[in-house]
Amino acid sequence: MRFLDEQGNLILIDIHIGCEVISVVDDPQKPYVSVSCSGSPKVFQGSILVGADGVNSCVRGCLGLPKAERVGITGFRGHCFTSRNSVLRTLVTEASPSVAPLMIMKNEVIFNSFSFFPRSDLLIWSINTERQELADSVQKNIEAFDLLRKYADDETWHILENFRQETDESVVQRFEMKIQDMSDDQLAKYEGGWGGKGRVVLIGDAAHAMRPAMGQGGSMAFEDCAMLCRMLSREDTSNVLSDYYRCQEEIVLKFESARLDRVKIIHQDQTEQSNKSYKKDSVGWTDEFRDWVYEGI
Repeated sequence: MRFLDEQGNLILIDIHIGCEVISVVDDPQKPYVSVSCSGSPKVFQGSILVGADGVNSCVRGCLGLPKAERVGITGFRGHCFTSRNSVLRTLVTEASPSVAPLMIMKNEVIFNSFSFFPRSDLLIWSINTERQELADSVQKNIEAFDLLRKYADDETWHILENFRQETDESVVQRFEMKIQDMSDDQLAKYEGGWGGKGRVVLIGDAAHAMRPAMGQGGSMAFEDCAMLCRMLSREDTSNVLSDYYRCQEEIVLKFESARLDRVKIIHQDQTEQSNKSYKKDSVGWTDEFRDWVYEGI
């Protein structure tokens, strides 16, 4: 990958596809961190390792941190396109781009759809349930739509059938929803952060995966990126990164401690909002909380 920095200098970045991190060596006596991956004989070295590899983070595992915990919700997700389907095209056209074009929220099953990619006509959908026996009754992933039949009127069911019709069965995945433990007892084991150390820092779901109630998991990941970039833009960054202990104190732990309180509050809120959605309680924020969230960092 090639791009230009602010001064117009050409920057080259190598992207390696199909690799999984299997070991991280961060020797305090060396000025770099080393990473080994499956599928590649090369050992990668750098001034800092940013673990941005999601809820099942391999980097997190290499640090000896606990895995994300299941929350008792099974989901099915897939995608389809609106270009060849007038029903779905109309559904998206009539919805605001920032609002899910179709949502069904019941005690047992929740359906969500998202139209974030208007240029590609792409629709993302998910079906979630807290009832394990319902999830286990689905023999083929695409049949998860049948869990919604008794909750949908004829018009809504017609739309759902169009979702199913336009979805390639091979892309539908089953998953178990997981979150990271952000309790005070767990976080007390770390030095004011969420587990990064030396020249290894975690961001996004690898650091603080939360319930997907209102899109805040992705928002927190972007905020992580913004704040980490600010900290790495300091004038003496190269000197700090080359020193294991300075990097740990002045970059990794400083970054995580600066983010921790905000992330914990939103992490807890997303759990509460998600639980409310399965009970059909009102889902929303107070004006004060919304303003605080949107204020950002």
